[in-house]
Amino acid sequence: MTSGLTVTINDQPVPLDECGWFERRPCGCIVSAIVAVVGDRVIATPDQALRHWYRTKRERDARVRDGITVELMTMAYYREHVGSRWECHAHAAPVASSASLVAPVAPEPAPNASQDHRAAGGAAGGHTDDPAVAVATWNTRYPVGTPVTAYPGVRPEDDPTDERLDTRTRSEAQVLGGHTAVVWVDGHSACIALTHVDPAVVEGTR
Repeated sequence: MTSGLTVTINDQPVPLDECGWFERRPCGCIVSAIVAVVGDRVIATPDQALRHWYRTKRERDARVRDGITVELMTMAYYREHVGSRWECHAHAAPVASSASLVAPVAPEPAPNASQDHRAAGGAAGGHTDDPAVAVATWNTRYPVGTPVTAYPGVRPEDDPTDERLDTRTRSEAQVLGGHTAVVWVDGHSACIALTHVDPAVVEGTR
């Protein structure tokens, strides 16, 4: 089921369901993203996007004073022209020279990150290095209130004795800081990376 809403981007009518909102710093860096329509939740204006990201008026006003802008683009345009390149030209990491590529070294795994990325990079979300795509995939499949098992510290593959929470999500997934897909769960005050959150397996769905 779609929202039935249409917006105009570059003088062309586009279904809102095919779009996303992107928060940009004055330099051009993207810092947050959210798909415009997920289930019954519709974000149709820049103000609604800001209210989704920032709960208080004080926070929203501060972001506006900082020069933050909110941009609507189609997800097709995002995938083709932006992807994981969230940094502006001034802040983008320099491209490695040909000399540095003579003897490449395999990168070390990220701290506290398992090779089994079931939530954002495996069975639950489909493998992707793009946080906005991971968020969009999660929000399409798992509404707020989905039963999950969350690992605030490390995954059990890395330390079976570390904290484990059998809980439910209390927010939609969001991109934190322009680089990490996260979600909030009941019983834990901070957000948790989607790589550390597994949707609960319901009997009969194996």
